[in-house]
Amino acid sequence: VMAAILMVIGMVVTQPEGLKQFTDVEHATEGLSEFMSTPFGLTVMLFPQLIFGGAAIFGGLVSPLPLTKRLGLLKPRLGLASIVAAMVATPFFGLVGFQLMMLTFGKPSEQVEEMSQMFTDAQGPIVLFMAVGISLFPGISEELLFRGYVQQRLLARWTVIPAIVVSSLMFAAAHIDPAHSVAVIPLGLWLGVVAWMSGSIWPAMACHTANNLLSVILARSMGAEEMDNTWDLPSFVMLAISGTAMLVSVY
Repeated sequence: VMAAILMVIGMVVTQPEGLKQFTDVEHATEGLSEFMSTPFGLTVMLFPQLIFGGAAIFGGLVSPLPLTKRLGLLKPRLGLASIVAAMVATPFFGLVGFQLMMLTFGKPSEQVEEMSQMFTDAQGPIVLFMAVGISLFPGISEELLFRGYVQQRLLARWTVIPAIVVSSLMFAAAHIDPAHSVAVIPLGLWLGVVAWMSGSIWPAMACHTANNLLSVILARSMGAEEMDNTWDLPSFVMLAISGTAMLVSVY
């Protein structure tokens, strides 16, 4: 529903023929990309993050427990070195998720390619706005809801594994696009483990934000046309470094 609304708005704002080009897929994609590369378009795209964060905070406020405890906004049990290692390890799960998406669907979805193209096409101050918006906003709001409110509630009733798995599947489903949802399942599981190990969602927020920021940087450096070529030397190096960091962080 949100994607359809954004497509209509994007075409009305950026296409001279407006809704007349609604059935023209190529023009619709170009119009949406142009619209989403503006500050207003990016703000519209980030609106669901306000819903996620607001839902988590509302749930925490009506809880009998203090808000910070209900949402896991506590001092982490992990030391700084372990948190940094977890942040470095996070791209490992992003790469695993991307390969899982490729094995399942054969190629990135149009939504994933469109997001990558949007990152590539952005110019000037919008680049900084996009980098902050795409990395920081989801890193806060999605962690508040899925690793904070949802996972904390499930951990109070279930054992660790089903609580992390269910909250991660809900996190994946929130991405709507089937291919994108499959791609973020390993990331969601890892963020759930980080939050559980640390007894706090702060490290998961840091990992999520760092992963999204790296995704923006890679999209701008690689370009949308190279997205499906992930088994190159830089990818292997990143996989080795992140995998080693993952072992260090869990140890």
